[in-house]
Amino acid sequence: MSDIAWRDALFARYGDAVPAADRILVRAEMGPFIEQMLAALHERGFLYDIEFTGFEERAPGWLISHFRYRHDGLSKRRKRLIEDAIADWNFYPPAMKETDE
Repeated sequence: MSDIAWRDALFARYGDAVPAADRILVRAEMGPFIEQMLAALHERGFLYDIEFTGFEERAPGWLISHFRYRHDGLSKRRKRLIEDAIADWNFYPPAMKETDE
């Protein structure tokens, strides 16, 4: 599937939850993976609490999702659940992981 075709499919299915095409900086091969992530977030009721501002691939298989919350009134617990759900779908190089030190 071409870059344009899978992006158009994401826009058709998820609308404004998907970042603008120029903010999706991944290979077309990552399209099904991103679609699975969006479907999982939608299923859990999180997708419309956030706005993805971009996706980028730092290296093959290393997806970084950029997002912001749509509502100021989300509880800390809900934000944590959303962050954990997104982290389940993103792979971070060890140098980028936050530490508790």
